[in-house]
Amino acid sequence: MLKLVDLDKITTPLDPVTSSEFFVGKTTNFHPDGLFSEKIFGPIETPDRKKTFSYIDLNCRVLHPALFPVVRKLKRSILTAMSGEEKYRIHNGDLVKDENGDIFGMTAVIDNFDKIQI
Repeated sequence: MLKLVDLDKITTPLDPVTSSEFFVGKTTNFHPDGLFSEKIFGPIETPDRKKTFSYIDLNCRVLHPALFPVVRKLKRSILTAMSGEEKYRIHNGDLVKDENGDIFGMTAVIDNFDKIQI
């Protein structure tokens, strides 16, 4: 069975990147909440900067590109459910096509991913 990563557990100790700005105004100073933040990642040219992680909250759920070919080979019905092409219900761990099913769209699949046998 494939298990999804608990993102809350991973991201809780990290400081998020919350600004799309690289610089503060028209200066050459990095934005303190941006992608090159010295506040989040540490000062430029320090070894820790290359080892410090952060995250960007996309405010939506997505399928990681590395997982896409695996899911496509193992259970193509997951992809058709995610795209909303077909509606499904879960029966004994399998996705079964059902016009009245409640499994369709990315959020529904992710919310029920642990119930689907792959």
